[in-house]
Amino acid sequence: MFDDLGEALGGAWDSVVSGVGDVLELQGKAEANKTASAAPELNRKTNQAVQSNGQPLPTTQPGQFVINGRHFMMAGGLMGAIVLIVLLKGD
Repeated sequence: MFDDLGEALGGAWDSVVSGVGDVLELQGKAEANKTASAAPELNRKTNQAVQSNGQPLPTTQPGQFVINGRHFMMAGGLMGAIVLIVLLKGD
């Protein structure tokens, strides 16, 4: 009697364990597929930026001078140094 019960419970346990293993494997594959399809280089749109009137934005050419924040900071530092020199030299 106990042998039959043990075999039945053992068979049920094996079925549950193998079923859970299959479910976890499928979930792992689904997550791997989601991760692979979420690569930004594959999903990035290649549309060129346009102005409100539909004209494409001009792009800078290599070697073209572009004023950015670094240039403003350098100019401000230079003006501050000149002011400091003028104030100290005023004696």
